Amino acid sequence: MLGNERRVTGVCGAPTHRGVYYGSASTEAAACSGQHVVIVGGANSAGQAAVFFARHAAQVTLTVRGPTLERSMSSFLLNEARATENIVVRTSTTVTDCQGEQHLECLTLHDEASGTDEVVQASHVFIFIGAAPMTEWLPGDIRRDDAGFVLSGPDLSVAGAAPVGWSAERDPYLLETSVPRPGLRPHRDLRQRTRRSRRAANKDLRAVLQYQTRR
Repeated sequence: MLGNERRVTGVCGAPTHRGVYYGSASTEAAACSGQHVVIVGGANSAGQAAVFFARHAAQVTLTVRGPTLERSMSSFLLNEARATENIVVRTSTTVTDCQGEQHLECLTLHDEASGTDEVVQASHVFIFIGAAPMTEWLPGDIRRDDAGFVLSGPDLSVAGAAPVGWSAERDPYLLETSVPRPGLRPHRDLRQRTRRSRRAANKDLRAVLQYQTRR
């Protein structure tokens, strides 16, 4: 299987309930009116969702596994979230359980710092904890980072030098892996450099056109 899959680890019971979303669903804004919404994640996408749903929900709780948001979220979004009165940021916190009959009714929040659990009422939870690359099937000579994302183009260079075993008399093109096999070009969801880039699709298109003209 190609591409990546959403991470669900740490959000126990979530896939079985209505009201649980992986990513943001702006169409749910009206349903969140006057409700408590929980956002799981600490990157920019989670911050954007928190700010958006704060315009509709009575309260938005942003749960973050790490001890701080400074390293994972832009200062602009972080300041906006902190300035929004109905956004509550809970660091060192994970969602360990989702409960409800046909629709989500409450969540269990675990505070990593104190070791305590708290059950909170919530109608919706939006999960932004990234995706895991499905690259286990690739040959071992295709270099990947510690998270499993494929290294390509400039990411292959070590101190400006070509990767070990690189046979071509040039630097790797943007979409080339450590083994320049014809037809093997990793999609942006699998590549390390572009996994967090909003402009990755445009970069991929330019790279494909560049590659075709050089052939």
